[in-house]
Amino acid sequence: MFKCIQILVLILSLASCKSIANHSSYQQMTTQDVALGSIGINNNFIFKQGYDNSGLPSYKEEIKVSLTALPHNSGTYKAFNRASLSQKANFKVNYIDSLENKPKYIDISIADTVLLIESLNDPSNTAIKNYLSTQKEAKVVTSIALALPVPLMNSISEGDEYFLSEYGKKSYALTVYKNKTLLNTIPFNNGVVFAYDVSSCCWQENNKHQVAIVDLVDTLDCPYKTYGSAKRAKNKINYFKF
Repeated sequence: MFKCIQILVLILSLASCKSIANHSSYQQMTTQDVALGSIGINNNFIFKQGYDNSGLPSYKEEIKVSLTALPHNSGTYKAFNRASLSQKANFKVNYIDSLENKPKYIDISIADTVLLIESLNDPSNTAIKNYLSTQKEAKVVTSIALALPVPLMNSISEGDEYFLSEYGKKSYALTVYKNKTLLNTIPFNNGVVFAYDVSSCCWQENNKHQVAIVDLVDTLDCPYKTYGSAKRAKNKINYFKF
């Protein structure tokens, strides 16, 4: 019995070491450059952690995001240091635990889920949608914890609206606006991503009698008459409607 308790404590300790708490939820820590809005397989197991990137959807329209600046704590600072060793950006975070004013990072989450879903269903993302429909384990990255150099953090603080946008051929950026005027475009690889969260697709028949993504959820439960499996949603289509 005591040995079982020890094993349980070890498992819980390992799980807690792999996640951080932000202002509203828990995010999985990472050393990989995980892109907000990307598609992949999330390996969130006790002895296997990581994100296998599968694809980058095309976002023709900028997608609004919510952004919160949060002070580092010892956990996020350690996560940043580990991630910074394997990512492109090269900068330091001057964190001292005893000081009251801590350096900050930003938590970025998709705010316009409706437009994100519309984009995933767009013909330009047919290959991405087909992949999501056949790989039930594939998910969409809907939030990241991102550390940036101080000048870029200062630039962000001047904005009043923020968007996920395409940048270059196959990468994304954070666009910063103030009074609807573009202030700055910040490629995400200018910073260090050290945590993220994902959402699963829910499927349903659309008004063209096709299977489409209709919702994104953080849990395994899809809303009423929507399905976590595209195959199951397809089986529910009444072909006598044609």
